[in-house]
Amino acid sequence: GQKLAAAVEAAVRCGVCSEAMTNASIVDCGHTFCRRCIEEAVRVNGCCPECNVPAWQKDIKDARVLKNLLAVLDE
Repeated sequence: GQKLAAAVEAAVRCGVCSEAMTNASIVDCGHTFCRRCIEEAVRVNGCCPECNVPAWQKDIKDARVLKNLLAVLDE
């Protein structure tokens, strides 16, 4: 019920812009962000904005599970 809804809401929130992720993407450390947010953060800082582990553009991948979840929530 409510606990699950709160957990899902937290899981789909981008750590950079605090919105529901757009084009959810993941970096090697496992943190997820909007594609645009993580690309900008990596370009500017060269690391994950959440844990400061070094990250490169080539390491940014689609977060398929989150993208699927967000698609279902959008229906």
